[in-house]
Amino acid sequence: PVARHRVLQPQRVDHRHLNHAADLGDGPQALELVDRRDDVFPPPALPAIAATSGPLVFGIQALTTASPTRLITVSNPGAGNLVVSSVTLGGSGAGSFTVSTTCATVTPLNTCQVLVSFKPGTTGGQSANVVINSNAPGGATNVPVSGNGVTPTTASLSRPFFGRVLRGRQSARTIVVRNTGRAPLIITGVDAPAPFSVSLGTCATPVSRGRTCRMRVTFSPTSPGLMLRTLSIISNATNNPSLVLTGTGR
Repeated sequence: PVARHRVLQPQRVDHRHLNHAADLGDGPQALELVDRRDDVFPPPALPAIAATSGPLVFGIQALTTASPTRLITVSNPGAGNLVVSSVTLGGSGAGSFTVSTTCATVTPLNTCQVLVSFKPGTTGGQSANVVINSNAPGGATNVPVSGNGVTPTTASLSRPFFGRVLRGRQSARTIVVRNTGRAPLIITGVDAPAPFSVSLGTCATPVSRGRTCRMRVTFSPTSPGLMLRTLSIISNATNNPSLVLTGTGR
């Protein structure tokens, strides 16, 4: 007798899926390689995080007074939603800084903000890290912050003399304000009751330590007699500088 053999021909070939097909009879078994391209899933969309402000340097700040707020902009350049779970402070000077945030869930290509202020409790340099925890790969994001606490500001005032002034006339004098502290002196207003009035002059801008500014005080009597009024400076100085203005109407 002549032996007859069944020749098995391989069908479609793919390295990703193997389907085993068997002959249910007594004959030989066959293997069929099937293309299953639909079984391949795309990688998940991941978020990313970037803090665009870099290190925040607050400079000199008087003890126990808060600085203006500075901003850290947090962006999501990734493809998935960035979820910010917490924003905290770390480091030796963490107690001198405060943080708040609008960050929660940041969609791709959008931003949120972290607000930081500096309120030193001790003199000298203070440093900390703003720690932003999120679901972005790579762990927490740290932004360094620093500032220098100094003793509070004090100020001194020169005393003007107006003498005798006719009713309906005016007499103007200059008051010199000196910053005798270590932090910038910031004058926000002056209280000078009538018949005196004040123009802030160069005192409208912050005065560096050891420097002076000049304001103009005008005496405009409307009645005769000696007039005594207290001029008070509204500022960040701790000694609440004030002086008595004296003038006589004729």
